[in-house]
Amino acid sequence: MKVTRNSYNGDFAGLKLTSGVTDGHVQDGAVVTITNNYCSGLSNNGNIKFDDNVNLTIVDNVNDKGKTSNGGGIYNSGNAANLILPQNALIYNNSAKTAGDDIYNGNGAKLQISQPSIGNILTRDGDDTNEDQAITNWFYDGANPSYSGKMKNGETARWNQYKYVKTFTMPETGENVTGNIGLKAAYAPTTTFTPIDLTMYVGGEGYENVDKVEDNDTSNGFPEPGYYVTLPKEINNAIQSNGQPVDLSEETNNFSFEYTYNYNNGEELRHWKMTKYTDADGSESTKDGNYVYSLALADGRKPTLRVIDDAGNIQTNANFDLTNAVNKVYTTMVGSVEGDSFTSGEINESKSLTANVQTDTIDVDFDRTVIATGKLYVRGVVNVTDENLITSIQEDGTEPKAGVPMATVPEGTNFYINGEEGLEVQKNADPSLLYDDILPEGTDANNDRREGWLKEKAEQLCNQYGLLEQAGITNPQYSFKYMDIVDQNNGNVVLKADKNVTVYMPYPEGVDKDTSIIVLHYKDLNRDMTYDDVQSAIMNCEMEKMTVTQLDDHIEFETTSFSPFVVIWGTDEAGEIVKNKDRADTGLFQNAPLYIALMTACASLVAIIAIKRRIDAK
Repeated sequence: MKVTRNSYNGDFAGLKLTSGVTDGHVQDGAVVTITNNYCSGLSNNGNIKFDDNVNLTIVDNVNDKGKTSNGGGIYNSGNAANLILPQNALIYNNSAKTAGDDIYNGNGAKLQISQPSIGNILTRDGDDTNEDQAITNWFYDGANPSYSGKMKNGETARWNQYKYVKTFTMPETGENVTGNIGLKAAYAPTTTFTPIDLTMYVGGEGYENVDKVEDNDTSNGFPEPGYYVTLPKEINNAIQSNGQPVDLSEETNNFSFEYTYNYNNGEELRHWKMTKYTDADGSESTKDGNYVYSLALADGRKPTLRVIDDAGNIQTNANFDLTNAVNKVYTTMVGSVEGDSFTSGEINESKSLTANVQTDTIDVDFDRTVIATGKLYVRGVVNVTDENLITSIQEDGTEPKAGVPMATVPEGTNFYINGEEGLEVQKNADPSLLYDDILPEGTDANNDRREGWLKEKAEQLCNQYGLLEQAGITNPQYSFKYMDIVDQNNGNVVLKADKNVTVYMPYPEGVDKDTSIIVLHYKDLNRDMTYDDVQSAIMNCEMEKMTVTQLDDHIEFETTSFSPFVVIWGTDEAGEIVKNKDRADTGLFQNAPLYIALMTACASLVAIIAIKRRIDAK
């Protein structure tokens, strides 16, 4: 039987069973489909049983008639009403104006409910605000005076994707649902734990609880994961203050994240403690408007970080093969302290995960807690073991040691993880200068000649603006270095300073303070490109000429960003380094756009003067 596309102004439109139905029976094997009716799909006032193997589908019916319109899918009401549904009925995507989108059971009526349509996709709601997601359970949907949604506002809660609505507990088989109740097959609003995305260089001191790393070898250098929590909008707004991020640490909102683990042949409930990321001055990290947290059990044990490559293999340490480390992206997952991951894919739901918020106005247990995945972007290095190549950043005024690269910053400089404002480093951070050689060329020297392309780009700039002539440099020589800021206490995660950084760069061999030099910066040319992109990235990058001070043992300059730098000097016909420092920096060139603008203005001025002279001559 198929009942579809009927409309009525009363309380039924599809199939109406009156109180005169005293012994209704739909036998196993029957197929009953009730769809797209305009009012309740099945309206029952009688006594009827659907056997468990009846194929019953009640979908896409809409009841918005009158001042009270209950039960878009099923309306079961009256003292004589006794409705027994098959266990696997498909009842979802219905809508009712007042209560019970899918099922409404009135006072005096009896109902033996079916299982929810788990896994089917909820694609519509009365106000068309819901997103397409898989159904997980029955939820209260109005018409239940004993339940006010736990928001303590006295309102009877109707389901929508943004608010907390209590899950309906299925009664035992054969037991009746009684009382005034509205239900909807839907999904719980999601509480999501998301690891922040991180960019790192190999070789730093790392997180102590990485999956499959033997003996917790922290020298293998993965950064410590931080997490931010996204709450349903209604909960977030209820505990938010003046638009500021919600503090979910236990001391403030008693927010807890728990899971049940089968430990020593017995179940153990574990309670994660959330601690906000803070730096030495107490500044708190935020991401997408939420605080960033560290997680740990009460005994201090931290969750597992699982790092997985694109083939699904677990990466056991951060000493990546250099070639594969360049522009490599891994998925990061959080798990239990034993290494079991909470996730088996991009997003995974687990009934063993729960979250709870308790405040003066809210007492909510979340039925749907999702652990999302993050991304780990890995950049390779050449001299990973040379201690002089990663040196802690000092305060302004610190004297550099001969032959050792160094960087300084003004007092009060802040450092941000990944360069994202809001992601402050933690208290034990050690911001450091990474000072490295250029990555080696690929196996095919004709197709991957990094230093050759860098030299070619520098030559183009020097020829375009006459930089070598200005500095008195002939037979130019080149020394390339790659620099960045990292936190060597946290897996060499990439940092950015919010103030200018002063760099002290050792001279190339044979070059000293009396040598005429040029220092150029290849801006934004970081190690996050594939080999196929190297040549194009180099030849199209923006360059700047650095204003330098030549000290006894170092070249000093300020910069706001890091990537490759090149020092250029000249030699005579015999190959000896030319000492003509006074020609090094005429001050005419700081960057290409400014130089071009000056040259254009000068040319225009010369042309105007020439025209005026011709006019005067006439």
